Amino acid sequence: MELVDTQVLGTCAYGVGVRVPPWAPLNKINSFMNKKDYINFSHLEQVEESYFTHFRFAFWAGCVLFVLSITSIIHAIFPFMFARVPDKIYNYFKRESETRVLRVNSVLRRKGLE
Repeated sequence: MELVDTQVLGTCAYGVGVRVPPWAPLNKINSFMNKKDYINFSHLEQVEESYFTHFRFAFWAGCVLFVLSITSIIHAIFPFMFARVPDKIYNYFKRESETRVLRVNSVLRRKGLE
């Protein structure tokens, strides 16, 4: 084991960890995110949502994406299972979340935060 710089939720700590290879998906995700995206105590105010409105959408999105990830992994291993199901779940998620995404982007643009 070696002492490596580990990054968790935008905070850095030194400890025993695993060095993430450059080809890992996490590096691709981090490449288009800013550190301010990880922890933002003003987020609810910025997007003009109550805690429960935000919770309802975020929890729903998490559940849908969880089902999408499970069906995608199973389909990757067993291509004969869940044929086209991940596509249908993704299209459902995209269609259902589009209104909220447009509203939030409009609010952020109006506030100069986009």
